[in-house]
Amino acid sequence: MSSLKDFFDKHDFGLLLLRLLLGALLSYHGATFLLQGSSMFRGMGQAASVLGLSAGYLYLGFFVCILYTVAGVFLILGFVFRWTCFVLLLTFAPLLYQYWNTGKLLEPITPHALTVAVVAFSFLFIGPGKFSVDK
Repeated sequence: MSSLKDFFDKHDFGLLLLRLLLGALLSYHGATFLLQGSSMFRGMGQAASVLGLSAGYLYLGFFVCILYTVAGVFLILGFVFRWTCFVLLLTFAPLLYQYWNTGKLLEPITPHALTVAVVAFSFLFIGPGKFSVDK
């Protein structure tokens, strides 16, 4: 039983694994959003309408798609880690707020945004672990 405890007592490896999986997920989604083009950019940018923005959805959506891709790579590397998590939280906040206002926060369409926001918020306090570029 001791060997099993020793095997799972590697916190930094667990953080690395979580960073790799979440970063790969974000980078994959960002890349697929970028490949879908301007209709996807407008759709992504319209989530900011809950903040009172009424124009520039195309550019805002393009920025969010780029951010997904770059933030995923930064999470994998552990580069400017806490800032990346903070920016991810700022990016997902309007989307979650929109879901909250429409009563869709706990419906099947929200787990991705909610999960990334919760993990990014947790990473703010936990940090990247010892296997990161920053250390």
